[in-house]
Amino acid sequence: EIGAEYIAGAWHLNANLFDTLIEDAIGEFKRVYQNLGDVQNRGYDLKFSYHLTTVRLGGSVATANPKINNKPLNPYDHAGLGANTGRQWSLFAHWSLSDAWQSGVSVRAAEGQHDVLTSAGLIQQPGYGVWDAYVQYSPVALDNLRLTLTVKNLFDQQYRDQATLADFNHIPDYQGLVGLPEPGRDLRAELRWQF
Repeated sequence: EIGAEYIAGAWHLNANLFDTLIEDAIGEFKRVYQNLGDVQNRGYDLKFSYHLTTVRLGGSVATANPKINNKPLNPYDHAGLGANTGRQWSLFAHWSLSDAWQSGVSVRAAEGQHDVLTSAGLIQQPGYGVWDAYVQYSPVALDNLRLTLTVKNLFDQQYRDQATLADFNHIPDYQGLVGLPEPGRDLRAELRWQF
């Protein structure tokens, strides 16, 4: 792994490249755990942020390309070893509304993967984008008390994560084989008192 970081005033940039090799990786094949071959994972991640007095903006892009014996990993054939999640993007904005109030919004998106080869046939992994938001109150008189309201999957998007089993319904003899979708809109309230 090799990385670099650059800070200039309000800008903060970070970049990493990686290449991982696992020789004789152990995985499950026909309900028996055995050495399946060499797993290699190459990829990168890039992050940036921009800080002002009351606003912080940023984003990232990351990709990983895991393979076993030079064939891409997929959640159907290689569930115990990993999955190719493709390119992932994220953007965020956080701002201070006052000394007591903070708020923010973020979006994370995954690019679709098409014609992924599995032992059952070709599958599709559609892309998706999910928004999250929060608001936080910290009374100035009680700086160790914090109340946070978070909404995950703000627009109630139905999607399957790229690492989840895809939809195999279009393949003969595999009808009904489909991974579970991620949770819908999720509202959370958290009261935190630090002492």
